[in-house]
Amino acid sequence: MTADILLGGQLNQVGKSDEEIKELLRQTFIFAEKTYNTSIDNILATKQQLQFQISDLSQYEISQKYEDILNRIKAINKDLMIGTSVLIALITNKKLFIANLGVCRANLVKNDTRSNDVLRVVQVTIDHNISNEDEIMRLFNLGLDVSTLQSLPTTRCIG
Repeated sequence: MTADILLGGQLNQVGKSDEEIKELLRQTFIFAEKTYNTSIDNILATKQQLQFQISDLSQYEISQKYEDILNRIKAINKDLMIGTSVLIALITNKKLFIANLGVCRANLVKNDTRSNDVLRVVQVTIDHNISNEDEIMRLFNLGLDVSTLQSLPTTRCIG
């Protein structure tokens, strides 16, 4: 993602507004998700081929004669369940932009001059999980039943 931002040359254009920089970060996340989805095409094709081999068989036949295929399908399903959280911090135009996806956190350590220069830690990102009321509302507005998502560690991720 960093290479996409820096090597793509989009950030080097003079006069980028805050909204353009936010859109650049958003598009970078979308590009990373598309790249991930493209990278799993072969895995999905293999899974489909394996499922096709046993599609006309009874559960008994499958369990007795095709345990190796079942194990391969289970392994593929396990691999497909993996996702990742992402955090990007970008300093440009003398401003700090932070974008996150998932439950990774960005904390800012600052010097509190009002309290004898005590260092303070402030969380500057929001976790994407069902402990976050704003995230619950976002999911509800998408038409999702949040009660079915209780077991998920995160509500947003790449993968």
